[in-house]
Formats: sequence, C-alpha cells, structure tokens
Amino acid sequence: MESRTTTPMMFDEFALKHGGMLATNGHSLYKSRDVIMDCLDHILECTHTSQHPITIADVGTSDGSTSAALLNEVIGKIQCHTGKSRQLMIYYTDQQTNDFNRMFNVINAGLNIGPKVFCAAVGRTMFEQCLPDKSTDLIFSAIATFYLSKSPCKIQDGLNPTKENSKEMDAFNSQAASDWKTFLVMRGRELRPGGYLVVLSIGTTKQGEVSVPIKGGYNTLSHVIRNLLADDIITKEEFLDCNLNAELYRTEEAYALPFRDNAKDLSETGLELVSTRSFVHKLDHPSFAVYNKDDATKKVYADRIVAGIKPWLYGYIYNGLSCTRSQQERESLVEIYFSMLWDFAYKNDNQTPQLGLIEVVARKRV
Repeated sequence: MESRTTTPMMFDEFALKHGGMLATNGHSLYKSRDVIMDCLDHILECTHTSQHPITIADVGTSDGSTSAALLNEVIGKIQCHTGKSRQLMIYYTDQQTNDFNRMFNVINAGLNIGPKVFCAAVGRTMFEQCLPDKSTDLIFSAIATFYLSKSPCKIQDGLNPTKENSKEMDAFNSQAASDWKTFLVMRGRELRPGGYLVVLSIGTTKQGEVSVPIKGGYNTLSHVIRNLLADDIITKEEFLDCNLNAELYRTEEAYALPFRDNAKDLSETGLELVSTRSFVHKLDHPSFAVYNKDDATKKVYADRIVAGIKPWLYGYIYNGLSCTRSQQERESLVEIYFSMLWDFAYKNDNQTPQLGLIEVVARKRV
C-alpha cells in the first residue's frame, strides 16, 4: 500500500497554549539524560584534540520542544569541556511537511544559541539518510521511531491494529521491523566512528505496560472514530482511511533484534548495540493529581488530555477524510472528533496519561 501525503503536526492556538509536543511527550527525553551525557563524555574524550565542529542530530524532531532543555545541558557541557571557541552544529531532521517555522520559533526562544552554536533543519524522513557519511558525533531521537514509513494494510476496526486481528498485527509488526532496521542503517552511516545513537521510542515494557494517552488507551481513540461512522458523519471508506501509521507495542527484544541477528547491511555500518531498557513515564500536570475533580478542574484536565493527542493525531484524521470534501468541511469534522474526545476525557478524568518507553543505545565501531 502506498503511503499517503501527510499534513504536519497540528499546532493550533489550543495546542500551543499547552506547549505543543510537551503536552504529548512531557520531558520524556530527560529520562535518557544520564545515558546521553555519558555518551557525550566518551565523545569529548575522543575528540578533545580535534578541531572539527562537534555535530549533533535530533531525528524526528517535530517542534523541537522535547529536546530543547536537554540540548541546553549538552551545549553547556561541551563548552565547559572544550571552551566556548569549539564550534557546535545541531541538525534537526523531520519530514518535509513538518512545521519548521514553529520549530525554529521554539528553538530561538528556548535554546542557548551563542556565536559558536549553529542550527539547521533537514527536510527528510528518518527512513532516509539525512546527513553525510561519518559526519555526526551524537544522534538522538525521541518519541519518533514507532511511526512507520507507510501503512501496510487498511485497519478494519479502528485507528490501529489490535491483537484480535492477527493478520493486521503481523503486517504492522513486519513493517515496523523493516523500518527500524532501515532507520539503524541510515544512522549508522551518518555517525562518525566512536559516535553514539540514543533512541527513545514508544513500546511495551518488560512488565507489559504500554502508552495510555487517555482512559482506555488507543482503543478510546478508535471508539470515537467508530462513533462518527455509526452516526453517518463519515463514510466507511473514510473510516478505513483514518489509520495510524504506527506500531505502538514493540518490545525491547524487538528493538534489539537487528543487532542480535547480525544483519549484514547493519553490520557493515559498524553500528553496535550498547544497551536497551524499558520503563514507564507518567506525564505531569496539576490536574492529573486531583482525585475528586470539580467542574473547573475536569475542564482543565480534558483540555490537557486532548492537547496531548491533537498535535499528532489531527493529520491522520484529516487525511482520512475524502478529498471531495472542502478543506473547511474536513477541518470541521476533525474538530467534531476532538470535541467528542474532550467530552470523553471530561467524563473519565481519573487517568494519568503515561508513555511506555524503550531506550536503545548504540555505538559505531572505531
């Protein structure tokens, strides 16, 4: 099945009020702070006599908010270790439809960019080589690699496949495995010898815990789109086209498999597995901690829940609607979807959203 043209992340006034992707991911990348800083220590030890700029890439950056705080620490550590005269190049890569204007606004407002710190955007997908061979010291990617390059089949009963349909699950698992290996090969080519890759992605922990963006998890997102179909607000064809190109339940073992299988094209890049781990990150917001919420707090809670879902889900719903509809009609239907989702969150206000996360650390042989 061919991949469809996608719309960028939706950062409307509502989403921006809640911090864009921070409402979705929180400061998830900070959960990998220690390992990233450890990787940076090794890089600085090996490059202390070098004069070339230290090069870092944030792959699948979206609006840049997830990595900004940690990158400020990285910049500070590099300058403390090498002096402020050492040049630093930071590349932000994402698909061409990404809202790079929004991204640069976030970076300019939140990143400590001095005269020796340079930033650039690369409009390529993470399934392509985004940077030259052996050009990059540190690559990280936060909450991106669970997305797929294309949807391998049409999902019959919702937005994402479920274990009740093994054929759909197998198709998505196969696509995810292929895309993940491609991602690793591309990053392996881009890294300098001795460089590090740190990936934080959505998945299933060793304890079986998964991401839950709203009470009922991703099944709730499918339930709402099924209601639109049942009420004849959208057609059956549109329902089938509103699919998530994502594999949300991959395990730590699945992420490690290309290294352990010693895949030839990956081995040729010199990229080797250092470590994997899995854990749960519970998102934080004042309304999440209130047990018996009053009406005002329920509204704040529902706002925050929807703000964490709308940026990344909006494009999938919009793209699934027929192109014979006007832009205004499609936008109106998407807003109906999120209004229904808001109503659900308001009535089911006792769920603290969480991310099931898999961390993968790899190093390129010297």
